[in-house]
Amino acid sequence: MFPTDPVSVQLLRSAQLFDAEQYRMCHHPDDRAAKPSFLSKILHPRSKPADIDGSLELFVGLDQRALHRLAHHFSIVDVADGAALARQGDPTNEFVVVLAGQIAVSLDGLPLAVFDAGAQFGALPMLDGAPGRFSRASFDVLEPSRVAIADRDQFFEILKRFPVVGRRILQIAEIHRAYLRGHADARALAADREESPFPVHLLDRV
Repeated sequence: MFPTDPVSVQLLRSAQLFDAEQYRMCHHPDDRAAKPSFLSKILHPRSKPADIDGSLELFVGLDQRALHRLAHHFSIVDVADGAALARQGDPTNEFVVVLAGQIAVSLDGLPLAVFDAGAQFGALPMLDGAPGRFSRASFDVLEPSRVAIADRDQFFEILKRFPVVGRRILQIAEIHRAYLRGHADARALAADREESPFPVHLLDRV
């Protein structure tokens, strides 16, 4: 599954949130698509040590001194309901950790998951570099939320200076990568089945 922390998994299974997101995407697609990426507007850090919650899965085990230092590698930003944080396929140079609120994740135009506090995204474009520096999915704010954003330089500083956090970031990124590969493989297989003259059950044996 795409979300890896327990709360995100629980939210993913919430029919109310999922149905609401499907309704919004079906009935107001133009309004959402027209909004520019919020991340592209972040120019200056606004980090505050108190804004980094040490109880979040990504930061568990860090003492207050380490949390204080880590906070200065992020821009802490409050985002409004409906903001488009990133669009699938758009260039991106930001790594994001959700500190509070709910972020809808969609892939190929379909609702996929709901991220809340502790979830991360944006590591894969950083790790893959050019020409892979693009958003792997779309991320939209479902309710007023707070996110921590690190640019490319700060992202690699975090990996270097906070090895425990860095290992967790890399582990979750690889889970996301595996999911995306599986999704791509499934789409390719579906396309092959649509074009193939052979029965579907025979293709499963290839």
